[in-house]
Amino acid sequence: SRLGISVVDRGGGMSSWLAWDERMFILLNQKWTSPFLDVVMPFLTDFDHWRIPVIVVLLLALAKGKTEARIAILFAILAVALADQISSSGIKPLFERLRPFHVVEDTRKLVGAHNYSFPSSHAANTFAAATFLALRFARLRWLLILATLVAYSRVYVGVHYPFDVIGGAALGAAIGATFAAVERTSRIRMEKWLSFGKKKKRVTDAAADDGSEASGTPNADPDSDTEDTKDTKDAENAAKRAAAKSKAGGAKRDSSDPKPKD
Repeated sequence: SRLGISVVDRGGGMSSWLAWDERMFILLNQKWTSPFLDVVMPFLTDFDHWRIPVIVVLLLALAKGKTEARIAILFAILAVALADQISSSGIKPLFERLRPFHVVEDTRKLVGAHNYSFPSSHAANTFAAATFLALRFARLRWLLILATLVAYSRVYVGVHYPFDVIGGAALGAAIGATFAAVERTSRIRMEKWLSFGKKKKRVTDAAADDGSEASGTPNADPDSDTEDTKDTKDAENAAKRAAAKSKAGGAKRDSSDPKPKD
């Protein structure tokens, strides 16, 4: 039967995992509560409360970050988009599990929710981003804690069962890890390609230098060639002027010498 029915079978039986799921939901939503968490969890679970800060951070990273950081952010965005589509448009219509506030009595519903319950798209999205970024940048591993708190908040506010967030977290983590592997493979291949290009250029330049030395012609810079040519022309002109002066001086001496008598 579909998961949209009550966890209690009308014939008197009860699936063990659905029974555990409901018991844990009651504990997290109705028993293990506090006025402080009643304020914090709805704030944490609603993306509208921290969407703007996240967008600002992403824009700053894209504008001022290094190329590798920009590429990583794009990969993270793609991972979240894929996780959201698979969970919301693919799996939820397949299972059609009702939200717990439709099934469990005395559910404390602290925020609104629509669509079906399994899996949690919030958990899938946050774990997709957190897993990818944690694998890509070790200093961002704390994001996994944030993703766990978001997943927990979905149960606390009464819109998901524990298995909903566990399934969403597993889906998101798998997608994030896959994107991290793809990004790493692409980065390594790009680095090898760039390294090969630089090495090939060095080999080509070395071969050109060897050819120049073999022919006796130095492989000089074009600018230095121009300067050498200019210096050579200046030297030639100076030599011509010196020769002309010497010739003129010799002619003057010839004209000043007395002619010999017969």
